Amino acid sequence: AMTHLYVQVGAFSRLQNAKTLLSKVGGDLRISTLQRGGQTLYRVRTGPLSNVAEADAALAHINGAGANDAQIVVDQ
Repeated sequence: AMTHLYVQVGAFSRLQNAKTLLSKVGGDLRISTLQRGGQTLYRVRTGPLSNVAEADAALAHINGAGANDAQIVVDQ
């Protein structure tokens, strides 16, 4: 299976919070949903990115935009 890297900026239980963060940070972020324990999480993330260098660059850009909680995450 291919491994996909994402830079995740935040995860929220309310869509509006995700949209607010999305508009603040901008760039090529998108909102994706995750079902966990009967609850929907709205994740704000880039990607998929093809390699660690790309992910590092995206993370640096996002941190520069003021989103200090961003982290690189891996999804199969």
